[in-house]
Amino acid sequence: MTTSAPVVVDDRAAGRFEVLVDGQVAGYAEYRRRGPSVAFTHTVVEPEFEGRG
Repeated sequence: MTTSAPVVVDDRAAGRFEVLVDGQVAGYAEYRRRGPSVAFTHTVVEPEFEGRG
């Protein structure tokens, strides 16, 4: 099985950074922006992508 390199995108409308693998959301990190700071509030790795490093 060959997969493409992960791609990170900023979904500002959802307030999260998403990690895409072959176009599928493998996980994400929710955030809140305050001025120049970013606070990460929640992270998720989808079960089918767990354990891959």
